Amino acid sequence: MTLSLKPALTAMVIVGIVVGFSASAALAQATFMGRVVDTVGAPISDVTITLRNLDNGQVVQLQSDQNGKYFRRALTIGPYELTFEKEGYVTVRDRRRLRTGRTEHDSVMAPAVVVRMDLGSSPEYAAAFEAFNAGELVRAIEILTPVVEAERDFAAGFLLLARSHFELGQWENAIVDYRRVIELQPGMAIAYLDIGVAYMETGDLESASGSFEKALVLQPEDASVHYNIGTIYIQADRVDEAIVYLTKATELDPESALSHKALAFALVRRSDMEGAIRHLERYLEIAPDAPDAEEMANLLEQLRGS
Repeated sequence: MTLSLKPALTAMVIVGIVVGFSASAALAQATFMGRVVDTVGAPISDVTITLRNLDNGQVVQLQSDQNGKYFRRALTIGPYELTFEKEGYVTVRDRRRLRTGRTEHDSVMAPAVVVRMDLGSSPEYAAAFEAFNAGELVRAIEILTPVVEAERDFAAGFLLLARSHFELGQWENAIVDYRRVIELQPGMAIAYLDIGVAYMETGDLESASGSFEKALVLQPEDASVHYNIGTIYIQADRVDEAIVYLTKATELDPESALSHKALAFALVRRSDMEGAIRHLERYLEIAPDAPDAEEMANLLEQLRGS
């Protein structure tokens, strides 16, 4: 029984495990999480985050914690208007479509006085800032590109340009811009996280791993960083290291269905069927309505009989 399972599981790991911050194989409802920081990467606490579902008008509010993080489960899937507000900072508006599983969204808020000075001194940046917040990403890129070419030390401009390319899935361009952000602001964890995802999307797992490792130094208690490193190591067939990081991810965020699922697959590859069963059971407890729930339940029965 065991011999017949392993090839199938190996294939599932290679083509089925979700990598990066994708939400393609998790819950039937959405989980929304992220971090709010200022323009130099410092966390901002007590930010009021308002989500308005554009399909049904439902409004949900949450606040960032002392580390700038926020988290909300059991949200309806669909398009949302996002608003980030705190006194002394410029209000940020954005739009995201929440899909099954996790949607990660990091927001950068600038102090009101600083932004007014920046916007006043650069009308082009002001226009790009407004275009980005309105969801007009292509327009933001068109405006910002000549601005950062002329001002190579304009960190805020490069960050906004990188985010625009990132949201559009233009990974190579995002990588170039985030590299410049990191050169100018080496302590900005968000830049390492996003460029790591971009590297993963292009298949450059070595660079992705290096970027996530740097993010881990800056945010050692971030479960999503441990999860991403773990999935990279699975793809690189470094299973023992994958197990270490994925185990830590489940400890930091015990409700992360994706981390339990990835860890179960990694444990199968080390013939730890007992551990794999435990984490696959946990996956199904957290995500009973996941798109692959029936498939995983069948796999669980096979593991129990192996």
